[in-house]
Amino acid sequence: MAGAGYQADNVTPPMASTTEVSTVRLFAASTGHYSNVVPASFLGKYVKLTALNGNVHYHFSTDGAVAVDRTVASSSAGASSTALGDYLAQGQSDHVRLPKPGRDTSVYFNREADSTTAVVYMRLSSD
Repeated sequence: MAGAGYQADNVTPPMASTTEVSTVRLFAASTGHYSNVVPASFLGKYVKLTALNGNVHYHFSTDGAVAVDRTVASSSAGASSTALGDYLAQGQSDHVRLPKPGRDTSVYFNREADSTTAVVYMRLSSD
């Protein structure tokens, strides 16, 4: 876990109880633009993202209307766009630290997949 940028003693497992929702969220991802607000309790912390049933392009933004741009063509100079996101292959996981913007500012999980049945597990993985 050291390569992920945080200490192993900070990694937490999925947590659930009979009185509170678990620390895992299951997001739909399809061939169209999806955008949802990330739980405030996840902001500023590490999460583990895992894609199932398809490959997912994603980014986080304070603007839910910024659709992921899957059409950017590569270039030798390094192509980019205002909405180019990261790529999460089916069955693979990534650990990322979510931004923590100013008070009363939401962070959106924007995503688009290559399959109509793709999903992304987002697990809070730091305390």
